[in-house]
Amino acid sequence: MNPTFPAGAAARGVIGFDDMATLSLIDYLLSMYLRLCSLAFVAIALAACDQQSSPPPATAITATPETPSLRPATPPPVHPITIAAPDASTALAELTQAVRRFSAERRKVPLNLEELTAAGYLKSIPSAPAGKRFVINPKTVAVTLE
Repeated sequence: MNPTFPAGAAARGVIGFDDMATLSLIDYLLSMYLRLCSLAFVAIALAACDQQSSPPPATAITATPETPSLRPATPPPVHPITIAAPDASTALAELTQAVRRFSAERRKVPLNLEELTAAGYLKSIPSAPAGKRFVINPKTVAVTLE
């Protein structure tokens, strides 16, 4: 289907049928490529604009050069609990509160109430009822009477 042209037709600007189809196809593909590139550029630009405009979440905690560690170097000051409870149930509740505060701040359960006093979580250990003693239950992180 290739038409024949007289000699010198190419020099005069006459192009054959197959050459025209090839040029049209190249022109079509080039225009589609430019459209896809333009669309990709717009999508990237919109995505970049969206990332810059949204503030970081309020709950995010990031370490900055000034604060390389999120944990304080020294433990916060401890305010000891003074237990002046006449009944055992109130004393148990206050002792349990001191044990749980110690456990949360030190990330370990104290072995006994003397450790709480030495660490400053208690001013003094209250006296237990006659025949009983205060014991720390490590599973429940609570003080019980035995």
